[in-house]
Amino acid sequence: MKISEQVLQLIWKYRLFKQTDINTLSGKRLLIRRIGQHNKNEGPDFENSLIEIEGVDWVGNIEIHVQSSDWNRHQHQSDAAFNSVILHVVFDHDVEIRRYDGTIPETLVLRPLVASETLLRYRGLTENSFKIACEGLIRSVEPFYIQQWLGRVLVERLVSKSSYILQILEETNGDWERTSFIVLARSFGLNINADAFEQFARSVPLTLVSKYKDQIHSLEALMFGQAGLLEEEKGDSYFQSLKVEYQYLKAIHQLKPMAPTVWRFLRMRPHNFPTVRLAQFIGLCGVVSQFFTKIIETENVLLWRSLFDNLKVNPYWEKHFHFQKPAKSLRRTGLSDSMVDLIVMNAIVQILFAYGRYVDDEQYADRAIRFLEELRPERNSLVRYYQSIGIDIESAADTQGIKQLNAVYCNAKRCLDCEVGIQILKHDKA
Repeated sequence: MKISEQVLQLIWKYRLFKQTDINTLSGKRLLIRRIGQHNKNEGPDFENSLIEIEGVDWVGNIEIHVQSSDWNRHQHQSDAAFNSVILHVVFDHDVEIRRYDGTIPETLVLRPLVASETLLRYRGLTENSFKIACEGLIRSVEPFYIQQWLGRVLVERLVSKSSYILQILEETNGDWERTSFIVLARSFGLNINADAFEQFARSVPLTLVSKYKDQIHSLEALMFGQAGLLEEEKGDSYFQSLKVEYQYLKAIHQLKPMAPTVWRFLRMRPHNFPTVRLAQFIGLCGVVSQFFTKIIETENVLLWRSLFDNLKVNPYWEKHFHFQKPAKSLRRTGLSDSMVDLIVMNAIVQILFAYGRYVDDEQYADRAIRFLEELRPERNSLVRYYQSIGIDIESAADTQGIKQLNAVYCNAKRCLDCEVGIQILKHDKA
């Protein structure tokens, strides 16, 4: 079977080969005392290794190839940096090679030392038609390793997401309040209208939000007006009153609304219409005067649930999904539990983690992760799939980890960079 150099590096790194009574190609007794440090940059593959050959200790570097001739193909015979190689590890030996200084390094051939079970499991990962490569083998991995890996990729995801927040922070000249306003607004748009909500939030002066916080009609006019949702000529009395108020605010504050065409309504459930979500966001602005301060000071996720459960949304939205036509029946204007969880996950948690990175204080990152651990797991087809192949999912921390695992590792078939893939290869090692 074909095998890659990356797999051979993994086999060496995790000692997935016979360890006792082994000899070099020249017949000398070999004892591997220290594998060495994996070098992913230029130069030999493993550095600072320690081996014993015929009772003599050697400290230096290890170079790994599928075939011995790869040494010459990679031009190592012309590179003095490879004079430090004390052992050439290959899967198959096909030609004698020399260092730059003309000497011949000892060679270890791995093929007869690697168990057939390890190779079969590698083939099982690389040659199948499953949705993800390890679908048929993942149940052989102990849940401890899977949960440990989900925890690591969760942090990867939080680092990646928080980088976007730190970018917004830079764009707002270090203004955490404005950054928090933008990120929270974006979370109300979910995937479909997230960009539109961010554009809207960037168009709203925070000084005016603070100024009109206790004048709810003016605040609603400001928000809906800046969102470009008051541009229609006709509408009911509530719409017309907002429109008149916004024209006044627009004139005295020199405001410029965004284009209404940015918002997406098609193929959406009515309760997710941007008009409804914006009304709910306005309700949040009416009860929280400083978002960032609230985020930093709130240490219990239940307090966020309580706050979102008590938003004061205009009763108009009990009978409407948009301005043009009344709904057929009354509806609850507050946020659903699942929507609250999404806002906490996509905004509160991300801001906390980003701030922890910014000030280099782990307490905020720890709180962000704790919030996720206390939230219910998300419900979607991706989560159900991973549950179906045997992964235990108990919280939003797990589902956020699953998203990162799927997007960065499974879809890209990076099995050899994944702890699950490594454990599959390590199973029943020789």
